[in-house]
Amino acid sequence: MLFNSQAMGVESADIWKKEKNKEQEDIKEEKKQEKSKIDFSKENKNLDEIKIVDSDTNLEKPIRLTGLYDPEKNDLNLNMWSNTNGEEIEKIFKRIEKVQLSSFSEKIFIDTIFTYSYPAKANLSEDKFLKLKINWLIKNNKLSLIEEFLNVNLEFSGKSKLIKYLVDHYIMSANISTGCEKVSFINKEIKDNYLEKFRIYCLVLNKKDQQAQLNFDLLREEGRSDKFFVTLNF
Repeated sequence: MLFNSQAMGVESADIWKKEKNKEQEDIKEEKKQEKSKIDFSKENKNLDEIKIVDSDTNLEKPIRLTGLYDPEKNDLNLNMWSNTNGEEIEKIFKRIEKVQLSSFSEKIFIDTIFTYSYPAKANLSEDKFLKLKINWLIKNNKLSLIEEFLNVNLEFSGKSKLIKYLVDHYIMSANISTGCEKVSFINKEIKDNYLEKFRIYCLVLNKKDQQAQLNFDLLREEGRSDKFFVTLNF
Protein backbone atom coordinates (compact mmCIF):
# COMPACT_ATOMS: atom_id res chain seq x y z
CA MET A 1 0.00 0.00 0.00
CA LEU A 2 1.50 3.33 -1.05
CA PHE A 3 0.13 6.70 -0.02
CA ASN A 4 1.67 9.15 -2.53
CA SER A 5 0.75 12.74 -3.55
CA GLN A 6 -2.74 13.31 -4.99
CA ALA A 7 -3.34 9.63 -5.72
CA MET A 8 -2.74 8.66 -2.12
CA GLY A 9 -6.33 8.27 -1.03
CA VAL A 10 -7.50 6.52 -4.22
CA GLU A 11 -4.56 4.13 -4.34
CA SER A 12 -4.92 3.16 -0.70
CA ALA A 13 -8.63 2.47 -1.15
CA ASP A 14 -7.92 0.32 -4.24
CA ILE A 15 -5.32 -1.74 -2.40
CA TRP A 16 -7.61 -2.37 0.56
CA LYS A 17 -10.37 -3.36 -1.87
CA LYS A 18 -8.12 -5.80 -3.77
CA GLU A 19 -6.85 -7.27 -0.51
CA LYS A 20 -10.38 -7.67 0.77
CA ASN A 21 -11.57 -9.44 -2.43
CA LYS A 22 -8.63 -11.82 -2.29
CA GLU A 23 -9.27 -12.59 1.37
CA GLN A 24 -12.95 -13.30 0.72
CA GLU A 25 -12.03 -15.82 -1.98
CA ASP A 26 -9.48 -17.49 0.30
CA ILE A 27 -11.98 -17.67 3.16
CA LYS A 28 -14.60 -19.37 0.96
CA GLU A 29 -12.05 -22.02 0.10
CA GLU A 30 -11.00 -22.43 3.74
CA LYS A 31 -14.57 -23.01 4.87
CA LYS A 32 -14.74 -26.11 2.70
CA GLN A 33 -11.89 -27.65 4.66
CA GLU A 34 -12.70 -26.14 8.02
CA LYS A 35 -12.04 -28.42 10.99
CA SER A 36 -12.92 -26.06 13.77
CA LYS A 37 -15.64 -23.55 14.51
CA ILE A 38 -15.71 -20.19 16.24
CA ASP A 39 -18.04 -19.66 19.14
CA PHE A 40 -18.94 -15.97 19.54
CA SER A 41 -20.39 -15.13 22.91
CA LYS A 42 -22.89 -12.29 23.22
CA GLU A 43 -21.28 -11.50 26.54
CA ASN A 44 -18.02 -10.82 24.69
CA LYS A 45 -19.30 -8.27 22.22
CA ASN A 46 -15.85 -6.68 21.84
CA LEU A 47 -14.36 -10.00 20.73
CA ASP A 48 -11.40 -9.54 23.08
CA GLU A 49 -11.60 -13.25 23.86
CA ILE A 50 -13.18 -15.94 21.73
CA LYS A 51 -13.14 -19.71 21.82
CA ILE A 52 -11.95 -22.10 19.16
CA VAL A 53 -13.58 -25.52 19.38
CA ASP A 54 -11.45 -28.21 17.76
CA SER A 55 -13.75 -30.73 16.08
CA ASP A 56 -11.20 -33.54 16.53
CA THR A 57 -10.69 -33.19 20.28
CA ASN A 58 -13.80 -31.16 21.17
CA LEU A 59 -11.59 -29.04 23.43
CA GLU A 60 -12.01 -25.30 23.77
CA LYS A 61 -8.90 -23.22 23.18
CA PRO A 62 -9.34 -19.63 24.38
CA ILE A 63 -7.64 -17.06 22.15
CA ARG A 64 -7.44 -13.40 23.15
CA LEU A 65 -7.74 -10.90 20.33
CA THR A 66 -7.01 -7.18 20.62
CA GLY A 67 -8.59 -4.38 18.67
CA LEU A 68 -11.21 -1.66 18.67
CA TYR A 69 -13.81 -2.54 16.08
CA ASP A 70 -16.00 -5.54 15.38
CA PRO A 71 -15.23 -6.95 11.91
CA GLU A 72 -18.75 -6.47 10.58
CA LYS A 73 -18.63 -2.74 11.33
CA ASN A 74 -16.42 -2.14 8.28
CA ASP A 75 -17.49 -5.19 6.30
CA LEU A 76 -14.33 -7.08 7.28
CA ASN A 77 -13.73 -10.45 8.95
CA LEU A 78 -11.53 -12.15 11.53
CA ASN A 79 -9.43 -13.91 8.88
CA MET A 80 -8.66 -10.84 6.79
CA TRP A 81 -4.91 -11.11 7.51
CA SER A 82 -4.66 -14.89 7.82
CA ASN A 83 -3.39 -15.53 4.29
CA THR A 84 -1.29 -12.38 4.02
CA ASN A 85 2.46 -12.71 4.35
CA GLY A 86 3.44 -10.99 7.57
CA GLU A 87 6.40 -9.34 5.88
CA GLU A 88 3.99 -7.44 3.64
CA ILE A 89 2.13 -6.10 6.67
CA GLU A 90 5.39 -4.87 8.17
CA LYS A 91 6.22 -3.15 4.88
CA ILE A 92 2.86 -1.35 5.02
CA PHE A 93 3.73 0.11 8.42
CA LYS A 94 7.21 1.14 7.25
CA ARG A 95 5.85 2.92 4.18
CA ILE A 96 3.21 4.70 6.23
CA GLU A 97 5.89 6.01 8.59
CA LYS A 98 7.45 7.90 5.68
CA VAL A 99 4.34 9.74 4.47
CA GLN A 100 1.75 12.14 5.81
CA LEU A 101 -1.59 10.42 5.50
CA SER A 102 -4.67 12.33 4.49
CA SER A 103 -7.54 12.14 6.96
CA PHE A 104 -9.36 9.80 4.58
CA SER A 105 -6.39 7.45 4.19
CA GLU A 106 -5.68 7.46 7.90
CA LYS A 107 -9.28 6.51 8.67
CA ILE A 108 -9.05 3.56 6.27
CA PHE A 109 -5.80 2.50 7.92
CA ILE A 110 -7.17 2.78 11.47
CA ASP A 111 -10.44 1.02 10.66
CA THR A 112 -8.55 -1.87 9.10
CA ILE A 113 -5.61 -2.26 11.44
CA PHE A 114 -7.66 -1.94 14.62
CA THR A 115 -10.44 -4.30 13.62
CA TYR A 116 -10.38 -7.53 15.61
CA SER A 117 -8.63 -10.15 13.50
CA TYR A 118 -6.26 -13.07 13.56
CA PRO A 119 -2.64 -12.27 12.71
CA ALA A 120 -0.98 -13.48 9.53
CA LYS A 121 -0.14 -17.17 9.61
CA ALA A 122 3.30 -16.60 8.13
CA ASN A 123 6.19 -14.36 9.25
CA LEU A 124 4.32 -12.27 11.81
CA SER A 125 3.48 -13.41 15.33
CA GLU A 126 0.46 -12.10 17.21
CA ASP A 127 2.71 -10.22 19.66
CA LYS A 128 4.72 -8.60 16.87
CA PHE A 129 1.57 -7.52 15.05
CA LEU A 130 0.29 -5.98 18.29
CA LYS A 131 3.65 -4.25 18.80
CA LEU A 132 3.36 -2.62 15.36
CA LYS A 133 -0.06 -1.23 16.32
CA ILE A 134 1.11 0.04 19.71
CA ASN A 135 4.18 1.75 18.25
CA TRP A 136 2.04 3.43 15.60
CA LEU A 137 -0.34 4.79 18.25
CA ILE A 138 2.55 6.20 20.25
CA LYS A 139 4.50 7.63 17.33
CA ASN A 140 1.42 9.42 16.07
CA ASN A 141 0.38 10.65 19.51
CA LYS A 142 -3.10 9.13 19.24
CA LEU A 143 -4.10 9.84 22.83
CA SER A 144 -7.82 9.25 22.46
CA LEU A 145 -7.27 6.01 20.54
CA ILE A 146 -4.76 4.86 23.16
CA GLU A 147 -7.26 5.43 25.95
CA GLU A 148 -9.99 3.70 23.98
CA PHE A 149 -7.65 0.78 23.32
CA LEU A 150 -6.82 0.51 27.03
CA ASN A 151 -10.48 0.66 28.00
CA VAL A 152 -11.56 -2.02 25.55
CA ASN A 153 -8.63 -4.44 25.88
CA LEU A 154 -8.06 -5.41 29.49
CA GLU A 155 -4.98 -7.62 29.11
CA PHE A 156 -2.42 -7.55 26.33
CA SER A 157 1.30 -7.48 25.75
CA GLY A 158 2.58 -3.91 25.80
CA LYS A 159 -0.17 -2.50 27.99
CA SER A 160 2.27 -0.91 30.44
CA LYS A 161 4.05 0.81 27.51
CA LEU A 162 0.84 2.56 26.48
CA ILE A 163 0.04 3.58 30.07
CA LYS A 164 3.57 4.96 30.53
CA TYR A 165 3.18 7.00 27.37
CA LEU A 166 -0.06 8.54 28.64
CA VAL A 167 1.38 9.26 32.08
CA ASP A 168 4.59 10.76 30.70
CA HIS A 169 2.67 12.88 28.20
CA TYR A 170 0.66 14.58 30.93
CA ILE A 171 3.65 14.89 33.27
CA MET A 172 5.66 16.63 30.54
CA SER A 173 2.64 18.85 29.91
CA ALA A 174 2.74 19.85 33.60
CA ASN A 175 -0.63 18.23 34.07
CA ILE A 176 0.10 15.88 36.95
CA SER A 177 -3.52 15.52 38.01
CA THR A 178 -4.55 14.18 34.60
CA GLY A 179 -1.50 11.93 34.58
CA CYS A 180 -2.64 10.54 37.91
CA GLU A 181 -6.05 9.78 36.41
CA LYS A 182 -4.40 7.47 33.88
CA VAL A 183 -2.99 5.17 36.56
CA SER A 184 -6.52 3.77 36.78
CA PHE A 185 -5.54 1.65 33.80
CA ILE A 186 -3.03 -0.19 35.98
CA ASN A 187 -4.29 -3.49 37.38
CA LYS A 188 -2.81 -6.28 39.47
CA GLU A 189 -1.49 -8.03 36.40
CA ILE A 190 0.94 -5.22 35.63
CA LYS A 191 4.25 -5.47 37.45
CA ASP A 192 5.99 -2.26 36.49
CA ASN A 193 8.03 -0.38 39.09
CA TYR A 194 7.72 2.99 37.36
CA LEU A 195 3.94 2.89 37.09
CA GLU A 196 3.36 1.41 40.52
CA LYS A 197 5.56 4.02 42.17
CA PHE A 198 3.83 6.79 40.28
CA ARG A 199 0.50 5.42 41.49
CA ILE A 200 1.74 5.66 45.09
CA TYR A 201 2.88 9.21 44.44
CA CYS A 202 -0.59 10.06 43.12
CA LEU A 203 -2.26 8.51 46.15
CA VAL A 204 -0.11 10.66 48.45
CA LEU A 205 -0.82 13.70 46.28
CA ASN A 206 -4.54 13.05 46.67
CA LYS A 207 -4.29 12.60 50.46
CA LYS A 208 -4.98 8.86 50.28
CA ASP A 209 -2.21 7.97 52.68
CA GLN A 210 -3.54 4.61 53.82
CA GLN A 211 -3.87 3.31 50.28
CA ALA A 212 -0.42 4.69 49.48
CA GLN A 213 1.05 2.94 52.52
CA LEU A 214 -0.61 -0.34 51.54
CA ASN A 215 0.76 -0.16 48.01
CA PHE A 216 4.20 0.76 49.30
CA ASP A 217 4.18 -2.16 51.74
CA LEU A 218 3.35 -4.54 48.90
CA LEU A 219 6.26 -3.22 46.86
CA ARG A 220 8.58 -3.49 49.85
CA GLU A 221 7.55 -7.09 50.48
CA GLU A 222 8.42 -7.86 46.86
CA GLY A 223 11.76 -6.06 47.18
CA ARG A 224 10.79 -3.40 44.67
CA SER A 225 10.85 -0.27 46.87
CA ASP A 226 13.77 2.18 46.91
CA LYS A 227 15.03 5.39 48.52
CA PHE A 228 12.58 7.46 46.50
CA PHE A 229 9.90 6.75 49.08
CA VAL A 230 11.97 8.10 51.95
CA THR A 231 10.81 11.53 50.80
CA LEU A 232 7.15 10.55 51.03
CA ASN A 233 5.49 11.11 54.37
CA PHE A 234 2.52 8.78 54.86
